[in-house]
Amino acid sequence: MLKQREPFIFSTGVIGYPLLFVLIVWLVFWFEIRFGFDFNYLGIQPRSIKGLRGIFLSPFIHSDIKHLFHNTIPLFILTMALFFFL
Repeated sequence: MLKQREPFIFSTGVIGYPLLFVLIVWLVFWFEIRFGFDFNYLGIQPRSIKGLRGIFLSPFIHSDIKHLFHNTIPLFILTMALFFFL
């Protein structure tokens, strides 16, 4: 017989992990602005091995507060959906 799957289960991680991810992105942006760092060199650089780190680090690079805000909403909603349907 086929085993029935449990229905979707809402847990604190559905809200907690997306909030954590959004908080980390905002903290990196705050750190960059507050202390005058420029993390653009950590972005994706084509045709170089060093540029591969940008695949993982480029989500933390934002040009201004408007850019960061417009990325925050989709990041929160999509990670919330990811952890809900996981």
